[in-house]
Amino acid sequence: MQYLRSLKLKSKGNKGVSLILVLFIIAAFWAISMVITRFTAQELKFAEVNEYSEIAYYAADAGVERGMYCARKSNPTSQCTIDKDSSNCDSCGNVDADRNPLSNGAFYTVVITPSGGTRPDWAGGETCDAGNYCIDSKGEYTGATPNVVRIKSREY
Repeated sequence: MQYLRSLKLKSKGNKGVSLILVLFIIAAFWAISMVITRFTAQELKFAEVNEYSEIAYYAADAGVERGMYCARKSNPTSQCTIDKDSSNCDSCGNVDADRNPLSNGAFYTVVITPSGGTRPDWAGGETCDAGNYCIDSKGEYTGATPNVVRIKSREY
């Protein structure tokens, strides 16, 4: 019996230690979960922007394809902007023309520059030194803030 009393006396100074230990463990798990949540949110945002960038890239690619078609069909002698709705590709003129909308909300602007001409500023502004034409296309996707823009060029 005396042995049990001596145990009670020894344990008197340890009251509440397990509660503090449990609180520290809970705080550590909470801190780890907050860090994981933050990284996950950042990764989701990055994936969304990457998706928008891919949409803008394919819009620019569509512009290059349209530009190649029109360059072969109309053989322009001066720098021109191609309108995606123009069936005859004779819309050469203003290189600051409106953007061409696509069904997914993306836009493209395509400019054909004959060899020796100056490319648009958004494509670098340098001289086209290709054999025939430089085709520069700017794809934009407005679903992102700010807009995602990708530029694709082709020389032939």
